[in-house]
Amino acid sequence: MKILRLLIFLLILPPAIFLSGCEKEEPYGGALPVIEATGLSDDEINVEDTPYSSAAPLVPEPPPQAVGAAESSQPSTPGAVGDDRPLTRAEAAKMLALMNNDMNTIRSTEYEINFSDVSPGSWYAPYINAVCVQGVMAGMGETFAPEGALTLGQAARLLEQDIALTDANRDKPVSYALWCEMYRRLLDGKRGADSVYDAFGIQAASLIVMATSGNSPALSPYQTVTDIGAFTHDGLDLNDYADREVRVLVKNKEIVALLSVVSTRPTIRNAYINAADENTLSVFSGGAERRYAYAPECAVVPADHAGKICDITVEGGVAYSVEVFPETVTGTILKTASGSVELKELGVIPADAAFKVYGVESGAVKWKSAVNLLSGTDMAVFHMKDGVIRAGVIQKEVQPSRIRVALSTSGFGGLIHGAVSITSDNAFTVTSGETVTQYEAGEIFTVSESAGLFGQSRVYITPSRGGALEIVNLSRNWPEGTNPRYRGSIEIAREEGGFSVVNELPIEEYLYAVVPSEMPSSYGAEASKAQAVTARSYAYNQIFENRCHAFGAHVDDSVNSQVYNNIPENGISVEAVDATRGLCLTYGSRVISANFFSTSSGHTANSGEVWASPDKFFPQATPEYLRAKPQSENGAGNLSDENTAAAFFKDVTINAYDSGFNWFRWNVSMTAGELSASINNRLYERWQASPSLIKTWQSDEGVFRSRPVETIGALTGLTVIKRGEGGNIMELRIDGTENTVLVSTEYNIRALLAPAKQTGGTRDIHLNRKDGTYVSNYSLMPSAFFTFEKETDGYA
Repeated sequence: MKILRLLIFLLILPPAIFLSGCEKEEPYGGALPVIEATGLSDDEINVEDTPYSSAAPLVPEPPPQAVGAAESSQPSTPGAVGDDRPLTRAEAAKMLALMNNDMNTIRSTEYEINFSDVSPGSWYAPYINAVCVQGVMAGMGETFAPEGALTLGQAARLLEQDIALTDANRDKPVSYALWCEMYRRLLDGKRGADSVYDAFGIQAASLIVMATSGNSPALSPYQTVTDIGAFTHDGLDLNDYADREVRVLVKNKEIVALLSVVSTRPTIRNAYINAADENTLSVFSGGAERRYAYAPECAVVPADHAGKICDITVEGGVAYSVEVFPETVTGTILKTASGSVELKELGVIPADAAFKVYGVESGAVKWKSAVNLLSGTDMAVFHMKDGVIRAGVIQKEVQPSRIRVALSTSGFGGLIHGAVSITSDNAFTVTSGETVTQYEAGEIFTVSESAGLFGQSRVYITPSRGGALEIVNLSRNWPEGTNPRYRGSIEIAREEGGFSVVNELPIEEYLYAVVPSEMPSSYGAEASKAQAVTARSYAYNQIFENRCHAFGAHVDDSVNSQVYNNIPENGISVEAVDATRGLCLTYGSRVISANFFSTSSGHTANSGEVWASPDKFFPQATPEYLRAKPQSENGAGNLSDENTAAAFFKDVTINAYDSGFNWFRWNVSMTAGELSASINNRLYERWQASPSLIKTWQSDEGVFRSRPVETIGALTGLTVIKRGEGGNIMELRIDGTENTVLVSTEYNIRALLAPAKQTGGTRDIHLNRKDGTYVSNYSLMPSAFFTFEKETDGYA
């Protein structure tokens, strides 16, 4: 039996947080990140009365024999687009590629095609490459004929459709409209009869086209700003659809298909009035500003209505009616969820289905999203009609001094609690609507489904001065199994399936319980001070990311944000936070979120050599403040060299910052069978998650290609292909009896080589640490900073 002994010595344990150097910039809500034009920001377009483009369509004129719905006996959509023109092979490739891939995967797929009629710079090249690589479509020898028509017979085969094919129609071009109908039916079939075309992340949407390349020189031919945000639309010409409401299929921010025209005189709902005079009205929505002349029957909007919200009905650059909503409310934002906004002073207020968010805090109006409405602030004015919030307008920038934390259930299993019981070592107050109840120290207040306390949206629990609130039915890693206690106040809100619990408190007091939860206080006061600065910087960015806004919080208390109050605060953590009060890490003028880890083996890593970019490119650029640095007394040498890295990770005598800790060096032994099981159990899952980062050897070509792969067979060898400057493995070759794969990035490598007993395994797998202790059956290899040796027992 062959045995592979992995002598693996820790450099970095799984980071407590996975960050990407966020800066203090509000997330952009639906925008134009790719537009670069002098005088225009990334999230607004000024559109004057520029004539729309009359340029020729980007697809060939249809021959009259294109097969439409009527000839194929298929149902047609009212107002369907493209019933009189053929679908091109390039358009089919795009729609098929987007069924199985997101745009990041399509764009990062290794370019393999070499058709003479497909330029790598053309809009359709990435899609054709994807469908050909994945075997969905094929070319015709040296050509693909991207502008050629797809036949009805080919469409039926590609879309798995049973339609009436005859000798007369089989080889005719399929119309664009019929293809879209068949495509939608395929999505329905994948999701069931009640589908709304959301299979594969594809959804149906109605939107009003506001800005295109035809009326805004800042936009490329495949960029459009709509009333609900900006979209790209490779291969589709939307210039003729300005001021029309259209039905489309979308995937993220890409328009997959243009289905039909819903209205030629649509109403732009909840638009922001930017300026008004006696002749024109300028409105802003989705990231574009449009100026409309008044139709004779349209009432003129007074100039002092600038800054208000309106519904405006338009056609061809002309406003036919305008309804302004003058009513406004303000209050402390607690929660923004689908269909409602919760204000502390007013409770839950229903929100319009077309609820929109704008920002004027920096002067010119900007397109925003609900995530920009920071919980716990009064930053916005809400415009209403008939008791329904139509839009929120952010009026001011905020510098929050408090943070709102969504508390997880025991074991950090989720954010929905079945019941909540609270007590305190001091007196405390429970407020439910107009009812205020005083509780004495030691009394228990319980919220459950039968409590009947939710006349208002939530219950507030506040301790008397200097007190802390204890959640009786919540377990954390507190000494002797005691229940965790929380500074500040606690809010309990009814949610589907139970209750959410939010702890609001000053940021500095929050850090008292973050620092010991992220790093043992036994490391000392100075290390805790460094941790406090790092944690404060992270919290600052997380408040503005506002990822937990649907629960009325900025962050949660788990590793999804940073761990809070899993270990109680102590004298060292309080002293560290107080000594660094208000201090953050900055680069230039911006606060950064610095990655941190539990244990260093003597050298850190370049962040771009550890994680792929959001669009799956690897390696990526590394910011100056996340570069690899030696952490040991005498340096480490060139750790990108295999021999140097191996010697360094095996050396247990190195004097480094963390050399006194048990995770500083570790090792594990796994048999070839155990490693094979671990790799094969996760290989296809990891390929699906990041196809460009797991490639399979193609023996006929002599190269690695991204291909679906489920197994390597039996493991025959591991080879490090590339290490980063910090010694981390960036690329690992895994050889098996059936396949050989090239794996990139730390996480993929750690996941495939998990030191855990797999299904059918006969023994627990132990990670042996420097101090002689061990842990068993880790779900991930602790890091990708390791070396390994193969040992055999003398038998083949």
